[in-house]
Order: sequence, then structure tokens, then C-alpha cells
Amino acid sequence: MVIRTSIAEIRKVSRNTQGVRLVSLNPGDRVMAVARVIEEQE
Repeated sequence: MVIRTSIAEIRKVSRNTQGVRLVSLNPGDRVMAVARVIEEQE
């Protein structure tokens, strides 16, 4: 499964103090990799 999230979709409020949760995992689920995708400039 791949989940892509735009930075514009992440609220700025409380990002500095509490962090950001992008997804909630079920018991036993694990995140295998995280990658930053940089948009190409034309």
C-alpha cells in the first residue's frame, strides 16, 4: 500500500509542539519505509 500526502494538507497548528500523525496503524501493522518525493521543476 502506498499513501501520498501533500504538505499543503498538513495543518500548521500544533505541528511544532505535538508532531504530525499521517496515519493510524492497526495493532500488528508496521511502517516499512518513508520517502520524501520532491516535485520536479520544469
